[in-house]
Amino acid sequence: LTRFSRRVRERTGVVVRPMDKRRFEREVAALMQVYNAAWARNWGFVPMTDDEFRYMAHELKPIIDPAVAHMVAVGEKSGELEKMLKDISENLEASTDAVIERLGAAVEPIIIIVMAAIIGVIAYATILPILEVSAGEF
Repeated sequence: LTRFSRRVRERTGVVVRPMDKRRFEREVAALMQVYNAAWARNWGFVPMTDDEFRYMAHELKPIIDPAVAHMVAVGEKSGELEKMLKDISENLEASTDAVIERLGAAVEPIIIIVMAAIIGVIAYATILPILEVSAGEF
């Protein structure tokens, strides 16, 4: 986020800051204003009402990453939404790859242990009848 913020400041002069969840209503109002202004010149655009936007914001609040939400707002405000979305995509992809790699490294030993247990059970189930038959002949 720091690298991203520095790039945006250098390109556009806009300062990027994360969304403050303590002032959620104020942040939603600012985002709504930016959203409606950014789409105002598009043909057929009908601005969202306060109630519609607040409802959508409250429904999305549990999954919204404050930093990403603010970056999108800054991109719309600066007119460089496409570049902003590309930067967001690259940052999210890098962080997701890192999380998946760590998760894979953590799960790998568990998978090996489970596979060893399954192979052990199969080997035991295969050898047990042979041992029973051979023990009966002596």
